[in-house]
Parts: sequence; C-alpha cells; structure tokens
Amino acid sequence: MLEADRELIERFEETFDPAHPERGPVPAKVIGYGEMSTILAFDASGCEGIVFKRMALFETNDEAREYETIYRAYNVALADLGLRLPDWGLVTVDSKWGPVLYLTQTKLDPASVGHKLIHSAPADESLGLIDSVLGEIRKVYAHNASLSGSAGVELGLDSQISNWALAEPGSQPFYFDTSTPLMRVDGVEQLDAELFVRICPQSMQWVIRRYFLQDVLDRYYVLRLVLTDLLANLFKEQKGSLVPPALDLVNDFLGGQAAMAEFAKSGVDLRPIELSSVKSYYRQDMPIWWLFLNMRRAERFWRTKVRRADYRPILPGRTKRFHLRVDRG
Repeated sequence: MLEADRELIERFEETFDPAHPERGPVPAKVIGYGEMSTILAFDASGCEGIVFKRMALFETNDEAREYETIYRAYNVALADLGLRLPDWGLVTVDSKWGPVLYLTQTKLDPASVGHKLIHSAPADESLGLIDSVLGEIRKVYAHNASLSGSAGVELGLDSQISNWALAEPGSQPFYFDTSTPLMRVDGVEQLDAELFVRICPQSMQWVIRRYFLQDVLDRYYVLRLVLTDLLANLFKEQKGSLVPPALDLVNDFLGGQAAMAEFAKSGVDLRPIELSSVKSYYRQDMPIWWLFLNMRRAERFWRTKVRRADYRPILPGRTKRFHLRVDRG
C-alpha cells in the first residue's frame, strides 16, 4: 500500500480553511473534485508524486472504519478482475468536524487523463482510449453477468472518460475513481447511501433521498446505462464530434460475439444504442448536476456570509464543462 505522511495531514487539518485550502502553514493545491471528495496535492517532502482525496463526510469513527473496509475490498476486487489501478493507500485523522479520511494514490500525468487527452490527442488516439475502456468495462460486467442471480459480489463503475488515464497509446488504461466503492454483496449495497445525501445542500436532501438516490446508484450496475453515460460524458467534455464514432465502437461491443457469449444468457440488453438516446440522457442528466452544484454554492454563501458559520466542503470554481448543446464538437 502507498504510504503517506500522517503528521503532515494532521497539521493541515488543524489550520484547514475550506474556502482557501492553499493558505496556511501547510498549503495544499486543489487539483480535482470527486463526488464525495476533494483531490489535493501537497508541496512537501514525502508527498511528491502522491494525490490526496480528502473525504470529510463521516460523523463517527465507526462510519469511517466501515468505509475503509469497503474501499479496501473494492480496490482488491477490481484488481483481481484485471483492472489497472494506481498504487493506493489511506489515512484517517481527527479534525474539529470529526474523522477525515484521506485516500492516497500515485499521481498520474495530468495530460494522460481522459478528459484532457481527448482534447490534445488525434481523434484515432482518443477513440483508442475509448475502445480500451470498453475492454475494462467488459471485465467488470462480464463478472457481474456470471453471478447466479443476486448472489456473490457485484461491482459497479463510474465509466466517464475523466476517470481513466492512458499512459501511452495501446497500453492498458488506469481506472482511478475508486473513492466511490460501488459494490453489492448478495444484492446488498455495501456503501452507505446516506454519504451521497450528505454532500447535497440541506434543502435538497429529502428530494435526493426520496426520488433520485436509488436511481443514481442503480445506473452504475446496468451495462447499458454505464455505456450511455460514457458516451454522454463526451458532450459534457465538449467533444461531441467523438460521439458518433464512439457510438459505433459501443454498438460493435454490444453486438460482438464476446458480448453475446458473456451477457446474452444473463438477460443483459444488447440492442444497439441510438444517438438520440445518448442526447436525451445528457439533456436530462446535465441540468441536475448543474443545479446541484449551484445550490451548494448558494448554501456556502448563506452559511459563511450570512450566518457566519463554517462550511466544510471545498467546492469547484466556475466550469466550462457544462453546456446544454449536443450538436457540436
């Protein structure tokens, strides 16, 4: 496992300011955001080449320990299926808000990460990445299809292109978004779904819990939705020009002999995906996340500026990656 400097992380937490994490005796640079984490890098001895995913969702030490157990099991299960993961580790420290978990990973070349690569690489190399991602997706969902009913360990993937990295053309891609360990044992979700709710603005939590939460979790276990999400994510990344050729790759994947052998008997839907379905999926999904992020910003303003209270999460700045049009590259 990847080792990290616990003392440095503890010192960072002592003076941590969610609005300005780069300030303080132990400055940190925000290099990315996950669904439940903020990704940091420390310019300090012993932290070179390591990224830190800070998770401040837990209210008790028992919750943090339970998540640690699931996270370890998920990483091991993916690696056992042949997925390529960066070296990883974890550290839990105390803070004024409660236990904070830091997931550590070997830092990958930013230019190799999927959503950057598809803007810098030729189209054939970008499609090569997508084709290799389909091979990794096959490993996970062929495993799920081989289970007898709901018995056994079922795994899910968040397949969007920004969760993959390609060190060099033709190599096996890295999958690095393991901080949301999507795993069901005998049909029972192992991750506490309430953690997803906690990242939502308080005004939205009951709506998310009642109307959206289960659907959001379920989509990661349904091959067809995972593939549709992969395609729709190209619109989010403003690379709509890649969607038609990528859709051809996906439909070749669904119609291939390997897919028929691995998925047909388990009842997986192998019909071709229509471009109109991908566009519809994106149009429905994108405004939800746009609204979600902007309501979190409004909640931060209300708590910090009006009520003069603490606000724990670190939020991303304005992004150009959300747009409604799907008819351009």
